[in-house]
Amino acid sequence: MKKEHQIEVHLLEKITSAEQLAEFLRKSRKSQKITIEKLAQFADLSRDAIMKFENNKTDIRLSNLLKLLKLCNIELMIRTRKK
Repeated sequence: MKKEHQIEVHLLEKITSAEQLAEFLRKSRKSQKITIEKLAQFADLSRDAIMKFENNKTDIRLSNLLKLLKLCNIELMIRTRKK
């Protein structure tokens, strides 16, 4: 019996602004065919709040951002800079 192997691809993206993070989240959501409605329901946010965040018109709470990233299979890693 053949075993199917899944190849896991890791994309490392350097994000230095809220705008870049919002854009990365939007692209990831769309590539995975996740609707704004599904994100809103999962994070207990309004559709409008997510649209405004993705379009850089507002900020969202960190706890809500982490929920959105989780649903889009994005892992947030924080690293200290070298001096």
